[in-house]
Amino acid sequence: MQSQMKYAILWITVCIALCNSRASAEHLVLDADTQINLPSGFDAELLYEVPASQGSWVAMAFDPKGRLIVSDQDDKGVFRLTLTETEGAGVRVEHLEGFPYLPINWGRRRVGGALGFLYAFDSLYMSSMKGFYRIRDTDGDDTFDEFTLLKQLGVGYEHSAHSI
Repeated sequence: MQSQMKYAILWITVCIALCNSRASAEHLVLDADTQINLPSGFDAELLYEVPASQGSWVAMAFDPKGRLIVSDQDDKGVFRLTLTETEGAGVRVEHLEGFPYLPINWGRRRVGGALGFLYAFDSLYMSSMKGFYRIRDTDGDDTFDEFTLLKQLGVGYEHSAHSI
């Protein structure tokens, strides 16, 4: 009897979850400009499309000035995006130098870039497949100049390094 009750509760939970996911998907509207499915009443604006030369961005964090720090997971590096107030919304993209790159050879891919970022306590924290780093601008010139390995990490699966 107790086993049947467990299965009944499990079945009801699955049915509710499926019904809720279907109901929420029905309220999404395809935005014609961005091709993003959005809840009714929401709008999206495409500010920047990442070119292949800048890789596949998988790590993102905002710095205290509201700029976005992003990284390719492979060998393209770290970039800083600043929204500009020219005619309409614009984006200035800078390639940032000095970030650790310790690749793991996965056949055709060499994953070694930042996989996770967190900006906190006047520092940018970065996780990669091989390490966890504290990154700082020590002289206030808006350039990261100190890269400290806080913890060496063993080779794991890529997704484990995304979270900080």
